[in-house]
Amino acid sequence: MPADHTFVPAFGNKPKHLVGRDQVIADFRNGLDGPPGHQDRATLCLGLRGMGKTALLLEFASHAQERGFVAVKATARPGRVVVSG
Repeated sequence: MPADHTFVPAFGNKPKHLVGRDQVIADFRNGLDGPPGHQDRATLCLGLRGMGKTALLLEFASHAQERGFVAVKATARPGRVVVSG
């Protein structure tokens, strides 16, 4: 596999490239730039394991933080929720 191969699994981490996600990212950024309640601020991410849901959410968080929003990462554990931000 070449060193610059696009797909390198990095579970829970943001990859260098998000292929095929340009429109959904643009829509989300448009929602952040819009007024409170803009329909593109709410995005449902569904998919099989390994499809890039977490990577996309990390990308969303990055764009939100650039615009002054607070991004919070929460992990569910049995009996508790761990929150970091």
